[in-house]
Amino acid sequence: LKMLFRHHAPSVWDMENPEQNREWGNLVHLVMSDITADAGPEKVLEEVFSEGLILSAQKHELADLIHALLDNPDIARFFNVEGEILNEAEIISSDGHLYRPDRVMLNKGKATVIDFKTGIYNENHRAQVLKYVELLIEMKYVIEGAYLVYLNRNPELKQVI
Repeated sequence: LKMLFRHHAPSVWDMENPEQNREWGNLVHLVMSDITADAGPEKVLEEVFSEGLILSAQKHELADLIHALLDNPDIARFFNVEGEILNEAEIISSDGHLYRPDRVMLNKGKATVIDFKTGIYNENHRAQVLKYVELLIEMKYVIEGAYLVYLNRNPELKQVI
C-alpha cells in the first residue's frame, strides 16, 4: 500500500474562517431555523449547546453572528412577525419533487420566503428561492417578498423579489 501525504489542509478545515466550513454552515442553519418568537436566540443556543451539538467556543461565535443579524433592522424584521412561521417545511411539487425553504412566513394569504446561505452570492441561490416562490404561487399565496440572507461575519441581505 502506498500512502500519500497532503502538504496543506483542505479549505473546509480553515478554522480561521469558519463560515467556509460546511459544518459551520450546517450549525448556523440549525440555529437559525429554530429561532421563533417563542424561542429566541439565547434559548435556541442553550438547547443546541446542552444537546452537545456545539462547543462553548462555537456557542459564543454563533451568538455573535446571531446578534449581528438581529441588530440589522432589515434582517431582524423576519424574526418579529405576525402569522405563521414555517421553518424547513417541506413542499412537494406537482411533479413529486421535494423542496425545503429555510423560512416561510405566512400571514393572511401572503407569503415571504427567506433562505439562509453561507459564503458568497451565487446565481443558483437566487434560482432556488425563485423556485420556492413559484411553488407558493401555485399554492395560491400572494408573495410579499423573497430574500437571501448570507450568514457570514458581516451578514448580508439580498432581495430576490
